[in-house]
Amino acid sequence: MGLKTFAFLNTGKENITKLLVDQGNPYAYYAIGIGNSSTDASETDYPLLGDEQKWRDANRSYFKDGNQSYIAQWNATFYYDDLPSNALNEVAIARNITNGTTQGLIRITYDEIVLGSGSSVSFQIRVSPTQG
Repeated sequence: MGLKTFAFLNTGKENITKLLVDQGNPYAYYAIGIGNSSTDASETDYPLLGDEQKWRDANRSYFKDGNQSYIAQWNATFYYDDLPSNALNEVAIARNITNGTTQGLIRITYDEIVLGSGSSVSFQIRVSPTQG
């Protein structure tokens, strides 16, 4: 799988900013989703652009790495038949799967993965603040 594009979505930037200054909490992202769009990621995107999408509640955690930076992490596994075509080109993190899938944090596109019968793919997405 070759990473193609990555975009920190504008809604995610806004929500992180509000979270960091503790206004409008909770700004938590619970969902991870896959789709079949190969359109490059852009800051103005919806989380997923494909006409085929599957969302899951992510396993979420955070920890400090060796540099004492906080890392937010989302994990989920997707399976054969989660998308009708079984062709995956994008993954996204969004607010929640019931009514928040248009409020995204990040969208990532990658070289197409086609799942065969009985197969699965697991995604682990990490976000870390950096100082520059």
